[in-house]
Amino acid sequence: MGHSRPRLCSSRGTGLQPVEAGSNAAFSPCVITWRPNVAVDVILTAPWPRKSHPVCPRRPDTPNSPRPVYNRPVLRTVTRVTLWPLSIPMKRPFRHAAAQRAFSTPFILEIELFGGAVGYGETHIRDYVTGERPDELVDTLREVFLPRLMRFRADGLPAAVEQIAALPERDALGRTATGLRAAVELALLDACGRAFGRPITDLAGWFGALPFRSAVGKRPSKSPLAAPPNVPTDTKHGDGARILRSAPDSPLPRYSGVISAEDTRTVRSAILKMRILGLRDFKLKVGDPDDDARLRAAVDALGRSLRTGRNTLRLDANGAWDRGEALDRLKRWAGLPIACVEQPLPRGAEDEWGALAQHTSIPLMADESLVTAQDAQRLFQLGAANAFNIRLAKNGGLLPSIQLAIEARRRGIVYQLGCLVGETSVLSAAGRLFLQMVPGVRFAEGCYGRFLIEGDVVRRPVQIGWGGRVKLPRGPGLGVEVDRARLERYAVTSPIVIVL
Repeated sequence: MGHSRPRLCSSRGTGLQPVEAGSNAAFSPCVITWRPNVAVDVILTAPWPRKSHPVCPRRPDTPNSPRPVYNRPVLRTVTRVTLWPLSIPMKRPFRHAAAQRAFSTPFILEIELFGGAVGYGETHIRDYVTGERPDELVDTLREVFLPRLMRFRADGLPAAVEQIAALPERDALGRTATGLRAAVELALLDACGRAFGRPITDLAGWFGALPFRSAVGKRPSKSPLAAPPNVPTDTKHGDGARILRSAPDSPLPRYSGVISAEDTRTVRSAILKMRILGLRDFKLKVGDPDDDARLRAAVDALGRSLRTGRNTLRLDANGAWDRGEALDRLKRWAGLPIACVEQPLPRGAEDEWGALAQHTSIPLMADESLVTAQDAQRLFQLGAANAFNIRLAKNGGLLPSIQLAIEARRRGIVYQLGCLVGETSVLSAAGRLFLQMVPGVRFAEGCYGRFLIEGDVVRRPVQIGWGGRVKLPRGPGLGVEVDRARLERYAVTSPIVIVL
């Protein structure tokens, strides 16, 4: 019998691509399919079974032949990184106090692992959210994250998650880099989930927190969420605290509708369309001189259902007010059934939240003031924020966002899942997984898909349906298939390709 050196063989589906491994052993390779439809890389030193089934190789012909090594997985390493800067037209401009957008400008990060598994992550770089700048993105990727990616080695999902969780949140100068971190983390999670044939929801138990098991199939508790210690509970403070603490009526929260800062006629029309779609929860952008008229139009459009609690209304100022403006507006709106006001003061003015909370009955939600875990600790110490708005692309990805929710729940802070304007289905799929793994999310935003942007980058977009519900993901990784042709269609420049 002729013999050859053992080879490192990769089995993907039905195609076999042998690669020389450089060993001097005297046996031909044999490929064993470890699990159906999952790529497995193994080194075997058994003779090729010419007439036997490939998953049941015959024993070596000579008694001194070494036994085959069946379950020796090859370490997954990063072989290629591709950054896609995109620009996708929006169906209508979206305006709020911090910006106005007619185009969605996501960055899609593509990571390929040894063995062929490819994963995708997404982020939106907004300097008024995380302080990051699009023109510094490539430098941060090269200086901070590429060294980590070059050292990445994983023979299973647990080993991969430990390294992914250790990705930095700051750049070489100590500045926040959570936006880029989110893209790198999601791309690695997606690629490793596909490489090892595991859904990302398997990570729910990795955090070691019993309340944070998968929420799928579990009915919510009829009792309201634990009231934060700084949320008033007596009836004289109005309906805001009661609405904010009310538990959702389904295992997964329904997605909310978000209304742009437009004129009163557009606000009424937008709410009418969203109610026809069956949405129950709404968020209105405020932060300019037309706030009073816009709010009254929204309250009138929602009507009695707002008082009865069937519908809810939140406000988002995007840090547009100073302390005096915030006090003036919140006092005037004290009698309205507003669930909460998001980011009433700009980032950096957290010391003034306590004084603001003392003079208003409307609960306050932190957004731009909540970027890192250190920001959360500061807000806990100040005791002014009644709720957190957790956004994956703002807070560094899926793993840091889950950890923020765990800490908020432990301290009795209400939390919601937010989004950035113009997210594609890559981030929407990650947000959907967040809702599966984190129970007790009060509100959810995102999955707007073709309702907001002209096109998407996946073959089957993730988008809300009737009542603000979405279908649960299936398959490994993020559960979506990115279409490379669509990436090329919306790319504003040639992609930046880095071969490791």
